Amino acid sequence: MNLCNYAKVILARSTKEPETLKWWNDQPNKENKILVHVPNHSQNINVRARYENYHAFMHSYPKMHIPLQEFKSRIPRLQNYLSNAKYWKNNNKTGEKSIFLEKHNLLNWCKLSEAEKKRHKKENCEKCTSEIFYASLHKYTTPSTIEVSNLCEELTKKVCENSKAKNVTKATKILHTLEPFIEHKLDMNIKETACKLYDLTKKLTSDEKQKRIHTIVSKSTERIAKILNKENEEINFLASNKSYNEYERERLHTFFESKSKAKKNLAKRFKDESERKLKKRSSVGNLSKYTFNKEEFLNELKDHPKTVPINWNEWSRKYRVKNVQGIQPANGGQVLIEFAKSQGIDVFNYNTEKRMSGRDYFRRVRRSRHLITKRLRVPVPKSAKKKLKQKYKTEN
Repeated sequence: MNLCNYAKVILARSTKEPETLKWWNDQPNKENKILVHVPNHSQNINVRARYENYHAFMHSYPKMHIPLQEFKSRIPRLQNYLSNAKYWKNNNKTGEKSIFLEKHNLLNWCKLSEAEKKRHKKENCEKCTSEIFYASLHKYTTPSTIEVSNLCEELTKKVCENSKAKNVTKATKILHTLEPFIEHKLDMNIKETACKLYDLTKKLTSDEKQKRIHTIVSKSTERIAKILNKENEEINFLASNKSYNEYERERLHTFFESKSKAKKNLAKRFKDESERKLKKRSSVGNLSKYTFNKEEFLNELKDHPKTVPINWNEWSRKYRVKNVQGIQPANGGQVLIEFAKSQGIDVFNYNTEKRMSGRDYFRRVRRSRHLITKRLRVPVPKSAKKKLKQKYKTEN
């Protein structure tokens, strides 16, 4: 019998089962209500009522419609084929009947997407034929379906016998066994096809993950920054009667970590760097990539009095420090300092007045912004000193 498997079960079972009919009537947004009073026994539902029930179920799918006379002639044979054990594989000794009926009942039909429902048709349904496992449970199926089913069973049995691993690993092994054959024969990527079929997300490479994280973090930071620095924020600040110092204190307290926590974090970083758990930060990178008159610079630095301050940025312009692109870097002064340190010169003997409490002024304690998640910190509103104060001074 070449009917669609869903049509078989819904015709023979769902059109007369009181529980199924009541479930259908209880569903919201159902325009096609069936019997208002569903009988308690299936024998009390006549063929005409069952025909109307079936067309209520399949109202939106004309490919599944069936004429009344054909319906009346098929019902007795269908019920016999689905009820009698001799028509099932292995004579229904391993529950083939219940598996088939449960798979193709009305409830599972309603769970299908609209696109899937429209692929089914009353006779010669390719969608049902392609589901080899379920199609082969009933004896009345095509010879090719039975042949493919036997081959699949044999392959599964062989792989399971040769593998002593757990069931999950066995299933993976079966897929890996079939994958190259399918890809070679059909010239397709089975992983991409499976992702589309089951609506799965393709496994990303490490670079793709980092790129996606970077994009999400950037967009999140922009959205938060827009909220914090909304329009007319300067006017709201001036109307709040807060002094610039009070505004700055609140900004530091709200958006930055405390001084004590910043000191602990810096001490921990120093310790990790000394134990080589962390790579020491460098603001200049590889010194060999910079070009300038190195001999002249070293000679002048050695002869320079320690009591006379050095403007390192001015010296970088003097000796024309340039990077690989031939551009003078903004941190040219730091390049000179790191180069001098690499030559064994103690640069901290110069500009001693700029050092803070005996610490390296390049590694002074700096309060970091609060962390929301990994790689995402709280955007900070405008500084009163650098933004608001400067803006209104120039305007006035």
